[in-house]
Amino acid sequence: DVLARILPSESPLLDARARTEVAARVASARALVRQAESAVARAEAAAALASREAERARGLATHGAGTPQLVDRADVEARARREELSSAQFGVRIARHELTTAQALRADAPARGADATPFEVRAPVAGRVLRVLRTEDGPVAPGTPLLELGDPRALEIVVDVLTRDAVRIRPGAHVRIDRWGGAAALEGRVRLVEPSAFTRVSALGVEEQRVNVVIDLVQPHAVWASLGDGYRVEAAIVVEEAADVVRVPELALVRTEAGVVAYEVVDAHVVTRRVELGRTDGVSTEVRGGLRAEAVVVLHPGDAVREGVEVEARR
Repeated sequence: DVLARILPSESPLLDARARTEVAARVASARALVRQAESAVARAEAAAALASREAERARGLATHGAGTPQLVDRADVEARARREELSSAQFGVRIARHELTTAQALRADAPARGADATPFEVRAPVAGRVLRVLRTEDGPVAPGTPLLELGDPRALEIVVDVLTRDAVRIRPGAHVRIDRWGGAAALEGRVRLVEPSAFTRVSALGVEEQRVNVVIDLVQPHAVWASLGDGYRVEAAIVVEEAADVVRVPELALVRTEAGVVAYEVVDAHVVTRRVELGRTDGVSTEVRGGLRAEAVVVLHPGDAVREGVEVEARR
């Protein structure tokens, strides 16, 4: 589609040096087209191989010779290769537009005045106009951005996390997307943890090292069609998961020189239990030993709470 029309300005006459530069630019643009086409061929081969590997993994899982984790990893890899193929195809279109632009420079000077033929700026990719960056008439310098295009059906979510948390995140990890505006949470998968971090100042004025995590939405586009570019969401990334875990609130744990203890209520009296802890999310902590799943513990134990003290439940 035609996005904009630009009237040509008066073109200067090309001397011998300018003609040589234009010819070199055309040759360079042709080489970029060939390079982009080669990248598409490589991406097609990689996507086909990843698709076969995903089918093979699903077949093994069906016959009990594979695991769901291997299937998920193969599916994520296949989707990543398809995205790379799509990106390579966009690269070919852009390279061909660059060649067209370079060849236009070699043409004769355009007409001037009211009879000038406008140059049509066409969309290099299929999508929607996300932003109009140039709204007023006036001279347009080469390289000036006019519009931003994008495909709303190919949205990705970018979440910045602290680097100390990012080291635990792996591609393919499950993600829960909340507070995006819909009635139910969305499901996602981590596609990429970027290799380079950046510094951001927190609301408290503290410099933090953060890194971007790129997430793909798993559900069909119809489920999250109301989401758009630049929208705000909240993401919870699963770094570990386990079944049948005994958890205790972090506020019920007391750290002593002898170890970590919790105060269990047995027959309305306090019994000190030394506990063995596992993983934590800062709110609750896994208890691997020392407490039963049905145990009742004291929250916010103060100095008056000790072995044998009689207590009653606060209502």
